[in-house]
Amino acid sequence: MSGDDSLEMSDPAWVRRQRLAGATLLLAHIGGLVAMGLIHAAFIRREYGPRLGVYRGAWLGPVAWITPVSGMLLALGAVLLASRPEGRYPDRLAPIRLFLWFGSLPLLLLSGFELLQSTRPIRGSWLPGWLHVLSASVTILAAWGHLHELARRVPARRYMHAIFMLCMPLVLAAAFWLFASQRNWLLFSLRVNPWRRPAWPWTVALLVYVPWAAVMLGYCWALLRSAAREADRNWVSDP
Repeated sequence: MSGDDSLEMSDPAWVRRQRLAGATLLLAHIGGLVAMGLIHAAFIRREYGPRLGVYRGAWLGPVAWITPVSGMLLALGAVLLASRPEGRYPDRLAPIRLFLWFGSLPLLLLSGFELLQSTRPIRGSWLPGWLHVLSASVTILAAWGHLHELARRVPARRYMHAIFMLCMPLVLAAAFWLFASQRNWLLFSLRVNPWRRPAWPWTVALLVYVPWAAVMLGYCWALLRSAAREADRNWVSDP
Protein backbone atom coordinates (compact mmCIF):
# COMPACT_ATOMS: atom_id res chain seq x y z
CA MET A 1 0.00 0.00 0.00
CA SER A 2 1.07 3.58 -0.69
CA GLY A 3 1.85 5.91 2.21
CA ASP A 4 -0.93 8.17 0.93
CA ASP A 5 -4.02 7.01 2.86
CA SER A 6 -6.56 9.14 0.95
CA LEU A 7 -9.54 7.16 -0.30
CA GLU A 8 -8.72 7.93 -3.92
CA MET A 9 -5.49 5.93 -3.44
CA SER A 10 -7.27 2.97 -1.80
CA ASP A 11 -8.44 -0.36 -3.18
CA PRO A 12 -11.45 0.50 -5.38
CA ALA A 13 -13.28 -2.71 -4.39
CA TRP A 14 -12.94 -1.79 -0.71
CA VAL A 15 -14.19 1.76 -1.33
CA ARG A 16 -17.18 0.41 -3.28
CA ARG A 17 -18.01 -1.86 -0.34
CA GLN A 18 -18.00 1.18 1.93
CA ARG A 19 -20.33 2.94 -0.50
CA LEU A 20 -22.70 -0.04 -0.46
CA ALA A 21 -22.61 -0.01 3.34
CA GLY A 22 -23.47 3.69 3.34
CA ALA A 23 -26.44 3.02 1.03
CA THR A 24 -27.65 0.24 3.34
CA LEU A 25 -27.41 2.51 6.38
CA LEU A 26 -29.36 5.13 4.44
CA LEU A 27 -32.13 2.62 3.65
CA ALA A 28 -32.33 1.74 7.36
CA HIS A 29 -32.91 5.40 8.24
CA ILE A 30 -35.45 5.84 5.45
CA GLY A 31 -37.33 2.90 6.97
CA GLY A 32 -37.25 4.80 10.26
CA LEU A 33 -38.72 7.87 8.56
CA VAL A 34 -41.55 5.79 7.08
CA ALA A 35 -42.31 4.18 10.44
CA MET A 36 -42.34 7.57 12.16
CA GLY A 37 -44.76 8.90 9.56
CA LEU A 38 -47.13 5.98 10.08
CA ILE A 39 -46.96 6.28 13.86
CA HIS A 40 -47.77 9.98 13.82
CA ALA A 41 -50.59 9.51 11.30
CA ALA A 42 -52.14 6.91 13.61
CA PHE A 43 -51.70 9.20 16.62
CA ILE A 44 -53.39 12.12 14.83
CA ARG A 45 -56.26 9.87 13.79
CA ARG A 46 -56.79 8.62 17.32
CA GLU A 47 -56.56 12.05 18.94
CA TYR A 48 -58.48 14.20 16.47
CA GLY A 49 -60.81 11.78 14.72
CA PRO A 50 -61.68 11.06 11.11
CA ARG A 51 -62.64 14.64 10.26
CA LEU A 52 -59.02 15.38 9.32
CA GLY A 53 -59.10 12.73 6.62
CA VAL A 54 -55.38 11.96 7.01
CA TYR A 55 -55.68 8.35 8.08
CA ARG A 56 -57.38 5.37 6.52
CA GLY A 57 -56.98 1.87 7.88
CA ALA A 58 -54.67 0.38 10.50
CA TRP A 59 -51.35 2.04 9.65
CA LEU A 60 -49.70 0.85 12.82
CA GLY A 61 -49.64 -2.71 11.46
CA PRO A 62 -46.75 -2.09 9.03
CA VAL A 63 -44.70 -0.41 11.77
CA ALA A 64 -44.41 -3.80 13.48
CA TRP A 65 -42.35 -5.13 10.57
CA ILE A 66 -40.83 -1.92 9.12
CA THR A 67 -38.91 -1.19 12.32
CA PRO A 68 -37.26 -4.63 12.64
CA VAL A 69 -36.44 -4.64 8.92
CA SER A 70 -34.82 -1.23 9.39
CA GLY A 71 -32.84 -2.65 12.32
CA MET A 72 -31.69 -5.55 10.14
CA LEU A 73 -30.60 -3.15 7.39
CA LEU A 74 -28.70 -1.10 9.98
CA ALA A 75 -26.92 -4.24 11.18
CA LEU A 76 -26.22 -5.31 7.60
CA GLY A 77 -24.69 -1.94 6.76
CA ALA A 78 -22.45 -2.19 9.83
CA VAL A 79 -21.38 -5.71 8.82
CA LEU A 80 -20.48 -4.45 5.33
CA LEU A 81 -18.39 -1.68 6.88
CA ALA A 82 -16.53 -4.16 9.08
CA SER A 83 -16.40 -7.23 6.85
CA ARG A 84 -13.02 -6.69 5.25
CA PRO A 85 -9.87 -4.88 6.44
CA GLU A 86 -8.42 -2.50 3.90
CA GLY A 87 -4.92 -3.91 4.29
CA ARG A 88 -3.17 -0.74 5.44
CA TYR A 89 -0.74 -0.51 8.34
CA PRO A 90 -1.40 0.86 10.86
CA ASP A 91 -5.05 -0.16 10.61
CA ARG A 92 -6.86 2.73 12.29
CA LEU A 93 -10.26 1.14 11.65
CA ALA A 94 -9.50 -2.08 13.57
CA PRO A 95 -10.93 -0.88 16.95
CA ILE A 96 -14.02 0.51 15.24
CA ARG A 97 -14.62 -2.82 13.46
CA LEU A 98 -14.70 -4.57 16.84
CA PHE A 99 -17.49 -2.27 18.01
CA LEU A 100 -19.31 -2.72 14.70
CA TRP A 101 -19.34 -6.49 15.19
CA PHE A 102 -20.21 -6.12 18.89
CA GLY A 103 -23.31 -4.10 18.07
CA SER A 104 -24.42 -5.41 14.69
CA LEU A 105 -24.58 -9.15 15.41
CA PRO A 106 -26.91 -8.82 18.45
CA LEU A 107 -28.94 -6.21 16.58
CA LEU A 108 -29.35 -8.56 13.62
CA LEU A 109 -30.53 -11.39 15.87
CA LEU A 110 -32.87 -9.17 17.92
CA SER A 111 -34.39 -7.55 14.83
CA GLY A 112 -34.88 -10.95 13.19
CA PHE A 113 -36.60 -12.27 16.31
CA GLU A 114 -38.88 -9.21 16.47
CA LEU A 115 -39.73 -9.59 12.78
CA LEU A 116 -40.71 -13.23 13.29
CA GLN A 117 -42.87 -12.21 16.24
CA SER A 118 -44.55 -9.50 14.16
CA THR A 119 -45.36 -11.92 11.33
CA ARG A 120 -46.55 -14.58 13.83
CA PRO A 121 -44.21 -17.56 13.20
CA ILE A 122 -42.95 -17.05 16.78
CA ARG A 123 -45.24 -16.35 19.70
CA GLY A 124 -44.27 -15.39 23.19
CA SER A 125 -43.18 -12.49 25.35
CA TRP A 126 -41.35 -9.54 23.82
CA LEU A 127 -37.71 -9.00 24.68
CA PRO A 128 -36.82 -6.01 26.89
CA GLY A 129 -36.56 -2.84 24.82
CA TRP A 130 -33.22 -1.81 26.30
CA LEU A 131 -31.52 -4.74 24.53
CA HIS A 132 -32.49 -3.34 21.13
CA VAL A 133 -31.50 0.18 22.14
CA LEU A 134 -28.10 -0.91 23.46
CA SER A 135 -27.17 -2.92 20.37
CA ALA A 136 -28.53 -0.23 18.01
CA SER A 137 -26.67 2.53 19.89
CA VAL A 138 -23.34 0.70 19.72
CA THR A 139 -23.90 -0.06 16.03
CA ILE A 140 -24.91 3.48 15.09
CA LEU A 141 -22.09 5.16 17.03
CA ALA A 142 -19.47 2.75 15.64
CA ALA A 143 -20.81 3.26 12.12
CA TRP A 144 -20.56 7.04 12.46
CA GLY A 145 -17.05 6.63 13.87
CA HIS A 146 -16.14 4.58 10.81
CA LEU A 147 -17.63 7.17 8.45
CA HIS A 148 -15.81 9.93 10.34
CA GLU A 149 -12.51 8.19 9.59
CA LEU A 150 -13.46 7.81 5.92
CA ALA A 151 -14.36 11.52 5.76
CA ARG A 152 -10.92 12.37 7.17
CA ARG A 153 -9.39 10.56 4.23
CA VAL A 154 -11.44 12.39 1.56
CA PRO A 155 -10.84 14.94 3.24
CA ALA A 156 -14.23 16.44 4.17
CA ARG A 157 -13.67 18.46 7.34
CA ARG A 158 -17.12 20.02 7.54
CA TYR A 159 -18.68 16.59 7.21
CA MET A 160 -16.42 15.31 10.01
CA HIS A 161 -17.59 18.19 12.21
CA ALA A 162 -21.24 17.40 11.38
CA ILE A 163 -20.71 13.76 12.39
CA PHE A 164 -19.20 14.86 15.69
CA MET A 165 -22.14 17.19 16.34
CA LEU A 166 -24.54 14.34 15.56
CA CYS A 167 -22.85 11.77 17.77
CA MET A 168 -22.59 13.83 20.95
CA PRO A 169 -26.39 13.93 21.51
CA LEU A 170 -26.58 10.25 20.56
CA VAL A 171 -24.17 9.30 23.33
CA LEU A 172 -26.15 11.30 25.89
CA ALA A 173 -29.49 9.89 24.67
CA ALA A 174 -28.24 6.30 24.85
CA ALA A 175 -26.97 6.85 28.40
CA PHE A 176 -30.25 8.43 29.55
CA TRP A 177 -32.27 5.62 27.94
CA LEU A 178 -30.32 2.85 29.65
CA PHE A 179 -30.92 4.47 33.05
CA ALA A 180 -34.54 5.50 32.44
CA SER A 181 -37.01 3.98 34.91
CA GLN A 182 -39.38 2.85 32.14
CA ARG A 183 -36.77 1.80 29.60
CA ASN A 184 -38.36 -1.63 29.00
CA TRP A 185 -41.56 0.01 27.73
CA LEU A 186 -40.23 3.10 26.00
CA LEU A 187 -40.10 1.47 22.56
CA PHE A 188 -43.73 0.43 22.93
CA SER A 189 -44.71 3.92 24.10
CA LEU A 190 -42.93 5.49 21.13
CA ARG A 191 -45.10 3.46 18.78
CA VAL A 192 -48.43 3.90 20.55
CA ASN A 193 -48.33 7.28 22.36
CA PRO A 194 -45.38 9.19 20.90
CA TRP A 195 -46.48 12.60 22.29
CA ARG A 196 -47.29 11.55 25.84
CA ARG A 197 -45.09 10.82 28.80
CA PRO A 198 -42.62 9.20 28.97
CA ALA A 199 -42.17 9.01 25.20
CA TRP A 200 -42.40 12.61 23.96
CA PRO A 201 -38.77 13.71 24.65
CA TRP A 202 -37.54 10.68 22.69
CA THR A 203 -40.03 11.45 19.92
CA VAL A 204 -38.53 14.92 19.59
CA ALA A 205 -35.02 13.42 19.55
CA LEU A 206 -35.96 10.98 16.79
CA LEU A 207 -37.60 13.71 14.72
CA VAL A 208 -34.29 15.59 14.84
CA TYR A 209 -31.88 12.66 14.46
CA VAL A 210 -33.44 10.47 11.76
CA PRO A 211 -33.93 13.12 9.02
CA TRP A 212 -30.53 14.70 9.83
CA ALA A 213 -28.81 11.31 9.67
CA ALA A 214 -30.59 10.36 6.42
CA VAL A 215 -29.37 13.56 4.71
CA MET A 216 -25.83 12.99 5.98
CA LEU A 217 -25.80 9.38 4.80
CA GLY A 218 -27.00 10.46 1.37
CA TYR A 219 -24.13 12.94 1.20
CA CYS A 220 -21.72 10.26 2.44
CA TRP A 221 -22.84 7.94 -0.37
CA ALA A 222 -22.09 10.70 -2.90
CA LEU A 223 -18.64 11.28 -1.36
CA LEU A 224 -17.79 7.57 -1.50
CA ARG A 225 -19.05 7.27 -5.08
CA SER A 226 -16.69 10.04 -6.12
CA ALA A 227 -13.82 8.47 -4.15
CA ALA A 228 -14.45 5.07 -5.76
CA ARG A 229 -14.24 6.62 -9.24
CA GLU A 230 -10.95 8.30 -8.41
CA ALA A 231 -9.62 5.08 -6.87
CA ASP A 232 -10.47 3.20 -10.07
CA ARG A 233 -8.36 5.68 -12.02
CA ASN A 234 -5.43 5.69 -9.61
CA TRP A 235 -5.27 2.10 -8.44
CA VAL A 236 -2.14 0.18 -9.38
CA SER A 237 -1.80 -3.42 -8.17
CA ASP A 238 1.28 -4.28 -6.12
CA PRO A 239 3.74 -6.38 -8.09
